[in-house]
Amino acid sequence: MFGLMECVAQAVMNKGVRGLVEFVPGGPYLLDVAGDAYRLFRERKRNEELREELAKVAIAGAEEAKRAAEEVARRVAGQAPLEDRLVLELYLTQIPGCVRQSMKRVDDPTGKSVPADFVLNDAADLARVLPHRVPRFRPGADLPGRSGWRLDELLGAGGFGEVWLVRHTFIPNPRAVKFCTDPVAKAKLASHEGKVIARVMTQGHHPNVVPLVDASLDGESPWLMYEYVGGGDLTDLVHRWQGLTPADRERTVIAALHELAAAVGTFHRLTPPIVHRDLKPSNILVNVESNTGGIDLARGLDSAFRRSQGALRITDFGIGGVAVDYLRTHHPAGVSVMTGWLETSMRGSYTPLYASPQQRAGAAPDPRDDVHALGVIGYQLATGHLHQAPGIDAGDDLRDAGAGDGLIQLLTRCVAQKPDRRPKDAGELAEKLTDLLRSVGPVPPPASPKPPDPVTATLQAGLTRPTETKSKPSAPPAKPAPVFVPGPLDGGPLLDLPTRTPTLPPVATTPTPSPPPPPKPAPVPLPPPAARPSKWLIPFRAIWFSRPVGNPDATWTAHPGRLPGEVTVKSTEAYRLALNPDDTTDATLAKLRSLTQIPNLEAVDLSGCVKVTDVGLAHLAALPGLKAVGLGDTAVTDSGVALVLNRFPDLEAVGLSGAANVSPTVLPYLVRLRKLKVVSLPPRADTVDVRVELARRLPGCKVV
Repeated sequence: MFGLMECVAQAVMNKGVRGLVEFVPGGPYLLDVAGDAYRLFRERKRNEELREELAKVAIAGAEEAKRAAEEVARRVAGQAPLEDRLVLELYLTQIPGCVRQSMKRVDDPTGKSVPADFVLNDAADLARVLPHRVPRFRPGADLPGRSGWRLDELLGAGGFGEVWLVRHTFIPNPRAVKFCTDPVAKAKLASHEGKVIARVMTQGHHPNVVPLVDASLDGESPWLMYEYVGGGDLTDLVHRWQGLTPADRERTVIAALHELAAAVGTFHRLTPPIVHRDLKPSNILVNVESNTGGIDLARGLDSAFRRSQGALRITDFGIGGVAVDYLRTHHPAGVSVMTGWLETSMRGSYTPLYASPQQRAGAAPDPRDDVHALGVIGYQLATGHLHQAPGIDAGDDLRDAGAGDGLIQLLTRCVAQKPDRRPKDAGELAEKLTDLLRSVGPVPPPASPKPPDPVTATLQAGLTRPTETKSKPSAPPAKPAPVFVPGPLDGGPLLDLPTRTPTLPPVATTPTPSPPPPPKPAPVPLPPPAARPSKWLIPFRAIWFSRPVGNPDATWTAHPGRLPGEVTVKSTEAYRLALNPDDTTDATLAKLRSLTQIPNLEAVDLSGCVKVTDVGLAHLAALPGLKAVGLGDTAVTDSGVALVLNRFPDLEAVGLSGAANVSPTVLPYLVRLRKLKVVSLPPRADTVDVRVELARRLPGCKVV
């Protein structure tokens, strides 16, 4: 690892450290650095050792990378100004993360191993695994505006912004945060595109769309938070599918395209429709967790599609317009920029290929723009030509790749120059792909034996041919029991039995059955363990309430004992915990972690706890299955409330009255709670317009 870092560091010093801050992503500076580093490494070691070095870099953790970068920067740039040395150190720290991004693929979603077909023949190959610039943000820094979240690893960077892996103190699953640093893009996010993002967040979960779970569109650095999908993107699968037979590849392509079109079509048929505007393979991620039941994603994705596992997931819904406008404004010649995941991991950049003629001309968003992009993606899936869009001879290309006439006709319609010739939206495209799937047939699952008919089942014990095997059986086969075969004289059917070596056992009368054994006395059922009461210690001042499980209309009954103290917990009861407003602090809420195993703890009431802030509210995330939370008259802010609403999507009651620090920013999170039955609004959001909108979005919810 030190050898590669030293070569890169020396190359940066030779070209000038300030170039890391000033160069344009994809410009000549990076290629010059990569060329010099490649030359230095070849002078010191053999070419095959560079591959071994990359393998060591790929498995380096954040702390190890940081220590190595500090040592190399001190060794190579010890005499340079402190500011230059720190810039170099930060650049070197990114190298392991960038290498892992380049190595990610379906069979290794972590990117910690080097693919067998990975080669580094020249400086251009090395440039693809190097960072494109010094990031604006730093590992270990807090996520602006959201307590508890810290930046862990840079996933990608470009002129549009940066993508970071973030981790929370308590929430186990990491997230991907996309920062917008371009001034023009920031302005769009704060205006029209911000409204589109709010609509995306209210649509709930779709299995083939990476959900946008949080957003902060104001401040110096607006950002969007998505679920983290770490299985790489569609590009790697495209390469692998080229090894399939033409028939299997066509079925797989149709199935993949059908899933994508159905997902996009869901947004197209909203009123008004939401258009992605930046569909491309790097924005279609592979959800490795969906690969259940031993499904081979690389070779049989269509079986995963038929099982509705959500193997492919589309990201960047809501910011496609920002990304495309940035591309058109800053790179009119078609130079690709990073608008989502790290594009160096795709072994090529080709964003402009997917835009429709109308989109390139700056026309208003239209669902048929996305249809055009899906047509280009379908063409690339079928041909394996990731660096070109379909031209006038697209039909010949597809036919050479083994595509059938139906698929060829549909894809060429999708990429038609005139939008009226394309399917009207992705939903219509999905319907046509459904018809194609029926005509070509899905890849068949492993054959299962056909269940025998009743007559065959009756005869199997006497007519089954012995299994042929080369090995000597460990024990002689059991002698088949005599079977009564009803013939014509017995009222049975006339059977045309095949001639075979084993002879039919003689017809025998049914043997006299032996007397049945005396019935055993039925065991006395024991109550299940969950039904037995258990004792739990509540370690702070509070009031403990209970009511019958499954009866939400029943009145909560207060526990007579004083807390702190023990409470009795039964599986037939649901529980509510109301903390004492006088002395409940963030430190008090940290003790909630000791209650995570209490069954049916459905409600936590912090109303009036003025000392509770977002820091304490984060401890609620440790409790499973909350259905109600009271935050009225607390010091929590939008960040804390957003955390709770994201953590508990099945909340039925939310109390925010008197929460003076909570703004209308939380409203998109509230309307995503499809089971919400009652809510009290914070003063800054309690207006007639808000109440009317909530009544429209959540007709079953009562605003009090």
